[in-house]
Amino acid sequence: MQRNSPGFQQLEHHAVDILETISDGVLALDTDWKFSYANQQAGQIVGLDRAQFIGKSFREIQFGLKTDAFEAACRHAMDERAAAEVTAHDPVQGKWYEVRISPVTPGLFVVFRDVSAHVTSAKALRESEHHLRLLADAIPQIVWIVEASGQAVYFNRQWQAYTGVAIDATTPADVADEFVHPEDRLPTMLAWNAAYERGGAFRVEHRIRSSSGEYRWFLVLAEPYRNAKGEIQRWFGTSTDIHEQKMAKIALTESELRFRALVNATSDVVYRMSPDWKYMHQLDGRGFLKTTTGWGEYHIQEYVYPDDLELARTAIAEAIRNKAIFALEHRVLRVDGSHGWTYSRAVPILDADGGIHEWVGMASDITARKRIEEQLLEANNRKDEFLAMLAHELRNPLAPIKAAAQLLQLRSVSEERILATSQIIDRQVAHMTNLVDELLDVSRVSKNLIKLDRVPLDIRHVVHDAVEQVTPLIKSLQHHLEVHFGPQAAFVAGDKKRLVQTIANLLGNAAKFTRAGGKIALRIDAAGEQVVIEVIDNGIGMTAETREHAFDLFSQAERSADRSQGGLGLGLSLVKSLVERHGGTVGCDSKGLGQGSRFTVSLPRLLAGAPAEEQQGQVSRLPAPGLRIMVVDDNRDAAETLAMMLEAMGHEVAVEYGAQQALDRAARTPLQVCLLDIGLPEMDGNELARRLRARPETARALLIAVTGYGQESDRARSLQAGFDHHLVKPVDLDKLGLILSEAGR
Repeated sequence: MQRNSPGFQQLEHHAVDILETISDGVLALDTDWKFSYANQQAGQIVGLDRAQFIGKSFREIQFGLKTDAFEAACRHAMDERAAAEVTAHDPVQGKWYEVRISPVTPGLFVVFRDVSAHVTSAKALRESEHHLRLLADAIPQIVWIVEASGQAVYFNRQWQAYTGVAIDATTPADVADEFVHPEDRLPTMLAWNAAYERGGAFRVEHRIRSSSGEYRWFLVLAEPYRNAKGEIQRWFGTSTDIHEQKMAKIALTESELRFRALVNATSDVVYRMSPDWKYMHQLDGRGFLKTTTGWGEYHIQEYVYPDDLELARTAIAEAIRNKAIFALEHRVLRVDGSHGWTYSRAVPILDADGGIHEWVGMASDITARKRIEEQLLEANNRKDEFLAMLAHELRNPLAPIKAAAQLLQLRSVSEERILATSQIIDRQVAHMTNLVDELLDVSRVSKNLIKLDRVPLDIRHVVHDAVEQVTPLIKSLQHHLEVHFGPQAAFVAGDKKRLVQTIANLLGNAAKFTRAGGKIALRIDAAGEQVVIEVIDNGIGMTAETREHAFDLFSQAERSADRSQGGLGLGLSLVKSLVERHGGTVGCDSKGLGQGSRFTVSLPRLLAGAPAEEQQGQVSRLPAPGLRIMVVDDNRDAAETLAMMLEAMGHEVAVEYGAQQALDRAARTPLQVCLLDIGLPEMDGNELARRLRARPETARALLIAVTGYGQESDRARSLQAGFDHHLVKPVDLDKLGLILSEAGR
């Protein structure tokens, strides 16, 4: 198409119309550097009328686009016939232009636009990013940026300062593999993948290795940045050093676990209270106190026994006022509805200002201990009462014995008075002996030292002997005793002496606690497999408390002076022990004070035919030829008295008061019998017996221990030392006479 043809000209008109509509400025320069065209937008951009451009040379017109850079680019394009681009800055107006220069025929075609706003925004963005980096480098946290693709694009200098490694092109997985503690890698990546999938926040705590190889705990947080379409473009995150807090938390958790383990391991109740004791933490009552859950108001009346409420409130108030340890023994309400005892101790935990933060305490169940203490106190009281009664019972026979001794010292005493006085002494000594024997029996039974000689017995014979023993007491009190035997034969396997002692004690007890002229009934019946023995009286009766402790050691009913019949409160305890040793049971009943008492003994019954009991006749004391006897005792009165009794029996008696004198006597005088006290001062009687046995002159002599020690262990030691017999003071003269009679034959 020819340039001057109508079609070409029409095309030029269309091109010009198009250039007039675009937003860019357009200029055309011919080869003479004159402007041949300028669209309207070009004039508006540079602030000139476009007519000012047409026909003017490049040098004639001064406008903001005309800069050294622009001019150099135009000349390069003109000379080299190559396109060029340049960004020109107008320092006068402060504008920026983006210029594209294209060589055409003829000349140059220049298209430009005002990009000042874009350049300013880019500059502001660069400044903002610079400021952001300065800020990121100034804070103590590690700051990082990761692209949506997972590529790390930024880590602030805190990262390199901590790890000693600069991060360039890497991924979160790379960072985890190289720097995160092995135990924390999997949880970290699981959390990262979950956040990435849901497009939400990322949070994890993990340990990061430092340049020294040490691992420290960090809290890692990240938020996604989205574009206008809602697509994630980047992740902005921080890693904050929380090592001290984390270790403190771990230590606290471990401490709480140890505390919980301690709480679970102890049987005590552990509690926590508010500073003013108005609120209580959840409480595991351990089946002792009421269990509570959560933190709630403390109602003291739900835990403390009503009578101890004021005591507890006072102690709590004093502890709060003084910021001191609360410690108190008091009664509590137990979960089973009963009340028990606790020892509660709480320590105040103080805050930094010295105020009470809370109370931590432990409550121990001391109910069992308190009951034991009460029992011990009661036993101690009974012991004191017993000792007082023992002193009373021992003084009673001592008074007539002393009076009798003084009477015997008078010269004008008649033979009849001497006989009566000696009978008084004999009765009172027998009474004292019975008291001591009763004490020894209780001791031996309680220690299981008594050996029962159990043989088949007709209970009627036992009852006969028991009644015979207590008849003097019953007659002296003018009681009426009735004995009733059932129609069935009643046989038991037992120790006759101990069963007689049992029934005699029950009858004696009934006699003592029944007013003069009372009634006592003894009933024996054989029912089935049991032999039942009942002692019934119409005496002073018993209260419920007395019945409960009737068979306790040292227990006695309260007695007034006018009806005190003596005794140590040991008889019923001895009865219970002996009956149980025979496989039986014993109990008591009373309708109350003044309404009498009933004691019932049940023994296993022998169902075989009547046994042929061994006849036990009393061996009379036969006269024996005189013996040469030595009495050794450091108690001169005891030695002289025993010697006089032996001389009265027709024996030749020598007395020594020490072990060495006894050995000297044995060396020069032939002796047939030696009566030795065990408790000698320089050498005890057992050692003296060994030495006498070792000497040929006394090796075959009859050695008899005469002592106040009457336990089974004492008897065993004396027999082991070489004694033939063991007699307890005061000596039973009938028994001693029988021994000497047999020795003289």
